[in-house]
Amino acid sequence: MRKSLCFYIMVILPALILGANQPLQQKTIQRSNDEIAAAWFKVPWTHGGYYWHNSITHEDCDHL
Repeated sequence: MRKSLCFYIMVILPALILGANQPLQQKTIQRSNDEIAAAWFKVPWTHGGYYWHNSITHEDCDHL
């Protein structure tokens, strides 16, 4: 009994835990250039200025 419990704790349990942590496959969505170009919006700074952020590519820039 003691050996089987030790075997379970040392071998089987870590294999189940580590085997269950497989990364999920992410879907790749094909976006057109027009969709990406239309996804820019202004984000205000606290000092009064602003910058531009693209909600699809997560890119930031000061000027379009």
